[in-house]
Amino acid sequence: LRLADSAVRAQAERLGDWRVLADRVDVVTDEVVIVVVGRFTGLHDTYISVTKALKHAAMEASLHLSIEWVDPADLEPNTHVQDNRRYDTAWWRLKNAHGVV
Repeated sequence: LRLADSAVRAQAERLGDWRVLADRVDVVTDEVVIVVVGRFTGLHDTYISVTKALKHAAMEASLHLSIEWVDPADLEPNTHVQDNRRYDTAWWRLKNAHGVV
């Protein structure tokens, strides 16, 4: 089977769009750190729509996305008493992030 010339051109244009996107992602040097605070942070698939949206936004802004996961229990005063290191680490991540979801 032979593709019509217009189909070949359309396919080449779509491939060109992907190349532009891939090239843009390859040259990214700036990083954005986003913390996702959620109950099920061990199950990243639970937040798949959030992570996909963040990735697309980062690509559009020409930024490398780094997602940090924080369990909200780690931010509670009770955790400060029980496990000071975990508590401090969770708050440090929040304070040093560019954004929180």
